[in-house]
Amino acid sequence: MGRSELKMPEHDMLNLQDAADMLGVSKVTLRRMTERGEIPCYRIGTRQDRRFRLGDLSAYLAERRSPGAGPAGDSEEYRFD
Repeated sequence: MGRSELKMPEHDMLNLQDAADMLGVSKVTLRRMTERGEIPCYRIGTRQDRRFRLGDLSAYLAERRSPGAGPAGDSEEYRFD
């Protein structure tokens, strides 16, 4: 093993498609979110494929669903009387 590599359990990491499915967004949207720094990702292999930690995605979803999270959280009730 010539270079040091980060080793993480496979079950803790999701590929781009699985992560996008979990968040309910497209792969393109998820790529953009990583480029903006909204969600961390790990680049692996010679193709630099993105991998996502399940904990990071769960934390992102919890943050978006918390009160006062803004449009994506939609925590406000709307009344139409």
